[in-house]
Amino acid sequence: MKLLRFMIRKDMAKSALISLLLALLSCAFLISVLRPSYAYGEKYMTYLKGGSETVSQDAQKLADEQNALNNEINDYQNNHNTGGVKQAELPVELEEKIIDFSQKNSQAGAGLDSMFSLIEGELYSQQNALKLISERVRGYSRNARRGVTDEYSLKLSDKLISDYNAVITDLKKSDDIIDTRAADGFENYMSSEILIPFGVYLLLFSIFSSEIQSGRIKSFGITKTGVRKFSLFKLCTGFVAVIILVLIIYTVDIITLFIYDKLDMPLQYLSGFELSSANMSFGGYLVAVFAAKLVYALFTASIVMFLSMLCRKTILAGAVCLVPIFVPLYLKTTSLSNPAVDILTGNYTNMLNDTGYMNFWGIPAREYVVYSAIIFIMTAFFVAGTYLLAERQVG
Repeated sequence: MKLLRFMIRKDMAKSALISLLLALLSCAFLISVLRPSYAYGEKYMTYLKGGSETVSQDAQKLADEQNALNNEINDYQNNHNTGGVKQAELPVELEEKIIDFSQKNSQAGAGLDSMFSLIEGELYSQQNALKLISERVRGYSRNARRGVTDEYSLKLSDKLISDYNAVITDLKKSDDIIDTRAADGFENYMSSEILIPFGVYLLLFSIFSSEIQSGRIKSFGITKTGVRKFSLFKLCTGFVAVIILVLIIYTVDIITLFIYDKLDMPLQYLSGFELSSANMSFGGYLVAVFAAKLVYALFTASIVMFLSMLCRKTILAGAVCLVPIFVPLYLKTTSLSNPAVDILTGNYTNMLNDTGYMNFWGIPAREYVVYSAIIFIMTAFFVAGTYLLAERQVG
């Protein structure tokens, strides 16, 4: 155990430094995602609190003014077109109208039309989640009355009715309107960020290949420690490094998030989560995201370390270990969408933004529970493979 503690302490500084640098980069990216939606000043909150009717009326008024101005410009140019390539110059009065409209439609450097669109998206989730879920519950309740005989469908209906009733109870207790810009921006960013997988790659692609190439791992074969025990210790140090990586990056991102806003609201208030059956607050969602990212990072780490053990050269390991980093990212960009793909890519958004169940041998099972179990088994498989390959690779 002394050797294990020494190896962990030895790699701690490197892991912490890489993690902190990536965390600062992640913080910068997150701020760049959040900042545009905060460019509207106090007017944004005024319209948000005014509700969807006020926003809809003013958005329509703005659109009508834009259309009227466009029509006036088109009419003038059509009436003064001489048949040449160059269009007729607009009169001073019309140019002044264009300038006045642009200034009117500008709020802290951002157009009011963009602000109205953003507010409408926020209000849709908050003002329709309860209605949409209630309608879905009524639909599931009708299954039994209509004589549905599919056993799985009936089991799923029972579970969702129970889940959604709990969600409905909490939604009825919630405030009508909450500013969700930070929450929506954070969810969009975290669902597509690649710094954690990239950090896993940087930390671990050479963890075994460099030891094999230098002959250091082979030298442990003639010591009391042995090759396999040394490899097991290296596996432990690799997983500790990944835990540090995820913890530092995620902590910095959460601190950045709460600088923008204090967020205590139902998960269903997030844009795209209106029909989520998960009865949790946004704070609970943050914990779930952390757990999902940590589990998936450890899984990715197990594959990277396995491939590093297979490759005797560090350069080869650097190339081969890119595969488990970029394949999931590619799959996320495709149109494939099913529980299997969600599990293999760690797509926690799809696990929580709707019913959240999958057919597991005829039993409705929470997708994130199945995800955790499968990822744990696959991680154990790659860890065992790395451990068993150690002596063969240095033999």
